[in-house]
Amino acid sequence: MQKKFQSIHSPNRLYCFLLLILPIMLLSLSISYLFYQDEKKHQEELHKSEEKYIIGQHEDGIHKLFLNITTDLKILAESYPKCSDQKEQKDALNNFTEILHLFSQHRRVYDQVRLVNKDGMEQIRVNRIAEQSVIVPKKDLQYKGKRYYFQDTIKLNHGEVFISPFDLNVEHGAVEKPYKPMLRFGTPIFDQKGNKQGVVLLNYLGQEILDQLAEYTADRLHGKLMLLNREGYWLYGERQNDAWAFMWSERAGRTFDASYPEAWKNISSEYSGQFVTNENLFTFITLYPLSDGMTSSTGNPNAFGESEEEIKTGEYYWKLLTRLPLEQIEQEHLMPARYSLLLFNLVLFILLGPISWLLISFYASRETTRLELNRFKNVLDKTLDSVFMFDPETLRFTYVNQGGQNQVGYSADEFMKMTPVSIKPDFTEAKFREMIAELTKGKTKNLFFQTVHQHKNGTKIPVEIHLQYIEPDHSTACFVAVIRDITERKQAEEALEAARQRLLTVLDSIDAMVYVIDLESYKLLFLNKYALDIFGDITGAICWKSLQIGLDGPCDCCPNDLLCDSGECSGESYVWERQNPFNERWYELHDRVIKWFDGRDVKIQIATDITERRRMERQLHHNAYHDCLTKLANRLLFYERFEQELIAAKQSSAKMALIFIDLNKFKPVNDQYGHDTGDLLLQEVARRLLSSVRQADMVARMGGDEFVLLLPGMQSNDDLLRIVDKINAALGAPCQLSPDININISAATGTAVYPDDGMLADELLNTADERMYRNKRQEES
Repeated sequence: MQKKFQSIHSPNRLYCFLLLILPIMLLSLSISYLFYQDEKKHQEELHKSEEKYIIGQHEDGIHKLFLNITTDLKILAESYPKCSDQKEQKDALNNFTEILHLFSQHRRVYDQVRLVNKDGMEQIRVNRIAEQSVIVPKKDLQYKGKRYYFQDTIKLNHGEVFISPFDLNVEHGAVEKPYKPMLRFGTPIFDQKGNKQGVVLLNYLGQEILDQLAEYTADRLHGKLMLLNREGYWLYGERQNDAWAFMWSERAGRTFDASYPEAWKNISSEYSGQFVTNENLFTFITLYPLSDGMTSSTGNPNAFGESEEEIKTGEYYWKLLTRLPLEQIEQEHLMPARYSLLLFNLVLFILLGPISWLLISFYASRETTRLELNRFKNVLDKTLDSVFMFDPETLRFTYVNQGGQNQVGYSADEFMKMTPVSIKPDFTEAKFREMIAELTKGKTKNLFFQTVHQHKNGTKIPVEIHLQYIEPDHSTACFVAVIRDITERKQAEEALEAARQRLLTVLDSIDAMVYVIDLESYKLLFLNKYALDIFGDITGAICWKSLQIGLDGPCDCCPNDLLCDSGECSGESYVWERQNPFNERWYELHDRVIKWFDGRDVKIQIATDITERRRMERQLHHNAYHDCLTKLANRLLFYERFEQELIAAKQSSAKMALIFIDLNKFKPVNDQYGHDTGDLLLQEVARRLLSSVRQADMVARMGGDEFVLLLPGMQSNDDLLRIVDKINAALGAPCQLSPDININISAATGTAVYPDDGMLADELLNTADERMYRNKRQEES
């Protein structure tokens, strides 16, 4: 026996063994190295895509934020009252104060909402304090004429918007503590004649932007998100102690450039991009919040300092970027793969080494073979994985290493009475034999599959099995299974699925309809709860058949072609508005192409109900062109209509008439009965004037007790005189304004006819005005 033992270790046998095992191991190591490099490249590309996606999401959010703020600002500016009468203007300003107060309560993101007159004195200010909107008393209003944001805004034209630099709020000449990041939005306001009256200012709480970035960063395990201004100063990022350093001269050097000079060269010179340095993966994009009609300036940290220079639309930008350390990718994703490959090669060597040795030593005696087999089993007892051997005929175990015994809780003796089916609850003996027949028939060399093992105590353990059929020379064939416990891997997969479910939960929590639609088939893949409550569960249905009414094909307004051109999807958002005939409501839709969980391109559509907003816009537009007391057309609407009718009359050679009306002795009514009675009288006059003219005619209040009638298509001067008589008769009737108040009133009228009295608007207006005052003087005398 000793002789046989020595023969196995002879130089010739050792040479053959090395000649067989070394190429296999070299091949295995080469494949492992290639696999590792491929995994490394895959992980880098995966992280690059993820960083780009995150940057894109925040870019869309900031653009939408600026659009919402400027929309709020312009609506408020258009709502500014334009009454010519001082008392009416005063009352209208009181109403405007309430509008600003309600606006601040509804839109909770503004620290201050202000109306500042053209001299720089605050007329109205609403502060947001402790989640409450408070109207500041007039005695506490301040002079803002020397503040840079007022000076820069008051210079603008109608419809233009000033946006301040993103900085910290300054109070009484010093940075307010705790720090309050602020963006100031302003636009000028005008009276009826187009004269500039002041500015409307919104102080937006910039902390809302930073909180969104912080909320995202807190949940992230990868790249560090940062926001820089155009000089490279941190507004938000990994070094919060250095944030807002430009507000203090002593901190002037605390910039991104000082920490990452090479990276800053790339970031500052390009609009967007992604690059790798020796230590980090940087992903960045340039945000241009300003659009046409917007301007900004450099501002001034000094509370009463002027802006150093104006900043145009294309010069105002921020840099949004992430920094992902390459070492982090290595530790989180590549290190486990490296250890797995090393372990695989170790197990492969452990398995192939003894097997190869046995194959080479085929001439050795059975006793020597058993000796080596025992040594092999002793080695397997020390491996980390479980190793099972069983007979091909009876399926009974012939060997289970210590790892296998520990895994399922049975002893070696108990295993010798069992088969693989005994610990595999998902298999019957027939099913198991059918599977291993692939190996015994030589159809495949090994099987690799996942199943569960049942522990002696009943616990089920997920496992991964590598099964081989071995037929050694001069020895009994057997099956060898190397089994690994994959509980932790399964937990990781479950965690990934849980993350997917959390994403769907987030989509369900959005207060808007969210759909996910397949780009090719137009099938609905997902609807959030908001959408399900409206349409029901129509998952799998065709979107244009289920979300619309009466269509035979995709909607003519479908933006798919805009999102993807020739099969290439830009990843940019497309925003549009549409009224859905399904429920007759208006929606603002944000469409974007993303990768779905299964890897295909899908369109995600977020539809926000804007029906109420459009109604308010129509109401604001109506208020801008109508008198708030009598509901008649105001001066602005009259002049627009007058110009239109004058052009039409010139084109058709038709006549057109004007009637100026001024109430006689209206002031004594106010003095005797009060302005409330005077208002009732004006409303009654408006009603009588409307009832005295045709539907095509226009009645407008020019201010005070002055009215004007526009009569297009007038056939003759006799028709005009009949209408004047009808008006005088209507106004001459007593006005019973209350049980105790009965007022008799009259009016002076003046007329002008196109083209008899003039061809130009000013000529006609002056003629009617002069005739009215001449008649008024005659009546008074």
